[in-house]
Amino acid sequence: MNTPDTFRFHNARVFAGSMSDLVQCLRDRLDEPADRPTTFIATPNPEMYVNSVFDRDFRSILQSTSFNMVDGMGLHAMLKLFGYRSSRLTGTGLVEELLAQNVGSMYLLGGVPGNMDVMRRKYPQVNFVGGFEGIINEDNAAELAREIDALAPDFLLVALGAPKQERWIRANVERIPNVKVAIGIGGALDYCSGNVRRAPKRVQGLGLEWLFRLALQPERYRRIVKAVAVFPVMFLSIEGSLLVVRNLRRP
Repeated sequence: MNTPDTFRFHNARVFAGSMSDLVQCLRDRLDEPADRPTTFIATPNPEMYVNSVFDRDFRSILQSTSFNMVDGMGLHAMLKLFGYRSSRLTGTGLVEELLAQNVGSMYLLGGVPGNMDVMRRKYPQVNFVGGFEGIINEDNAAELAREIDALAPDFLLVALGAPKQERWIRANVERIPNVKVAIGIGGALDYCSGNVRRAPKRVQGLGLEWLFRLALQPERYRRIVKAVAVFPVMFLSIEGSLLVVRNLRRP
């Protein structure tokens, strides 16, 4: 895999290129030797930033991935404000590109029951080698990982929600050496299958997708408050303080 265009943020590697750059990077990864370690990609958003502040273990996972994608307009805007070369590339957008371009075989882990059948009909050209939509816990993690590794998909798309999906990948990555790329994708499968509606493109472009989700799923209000209200205050406080300290330390 060609070295991706990235920058460092709190010792985490963050992708800074375009979607076409990312897809090409992953195409290159599929051509590499089978004994290369699984590429692990996370897709942090504002809510995950807040979680990482309070959860040291989750923060360490984001720091240990192959790289992370900035998924979330709020996080992207704040990174740009502080001078980082951020590119907003959503997990849903990446999955849509991989499916549309038929880049590699897929195993789908998690998501709304019924996604697999819908995805097979919607993308008949894609090689879905398998999937699991049941309850995932410590009792079946090892057996599930063995099944996935035996199927050797190019991409393992893990849709368990953060931070569960990142913890699952980190805990099982050594059990799935035949998987080339593992990605934590949140609700991307639900959106790609059409089982959950996405906001109109114009609403997404304005960074107001959270408002659309709140209208459709009011039970998500705690998560949305964390992303929309808690995140900007926390980011500005933490990153602003660190910026002042760095400037004071300069000669």
